[in-house]
Amino acid sequence: MADLLLEFIKVIIALAIILLMIYLLAKFGNKTMDSPGRSKQIKVIEKAQISKENSIMIVKIRGKGYVMSCNPKKVEILDEISKEEIEDMEEEQKKYREEMMNKYNDVASNLKQKLRNINFKGRGK
Repeated sequence: MADLLLEFIKVIIALAIILLMIYLLAKFGNKTMDSPGRSKQIKVIEKAQISKENSIMIVKIRGKGYVMSCNPKKVEILDEISKEEIEDMEEEQKKYREEMMNKYNDVASNLKQKLRNINFKGRGK
C-alpha cells in the first residue's frame, strides 16, 4: 500500500512539474517572438485554415488592417479593416489571453493546495 501511495505522489509531482513548465513557456516564450530581428510593423492578428492549402488571415501592417487569403501560389488582399476594428480585435485577444492565464493560475493554485494537503497528511502518519 505504501508503494502505491509513493507512486501516486510521484505522478502528482511530475504533473505539477509539467504544468509549471507549460506556465513558464506561456509566460516567457512569447518574449522570443518580439526579438530584434522580427518586424514590429507586420502582425498576424488571426489565421483560419480553410483547407489544406488555403487560409484566411487578418493582418496588421503599419497600423492598417487587411483580410488576406493565402495559398501556395499567391497572397491576396480581400478587404481592408478599419483601425478601430483592428484595435478591438487586438483588445479581445489580450482579454482572452489574460482570461486563460487566470484560469491556468486557478488550476495551478488548486493543485498546489492539494499537494500541500497530501504532503501534510503523509507526515502525520
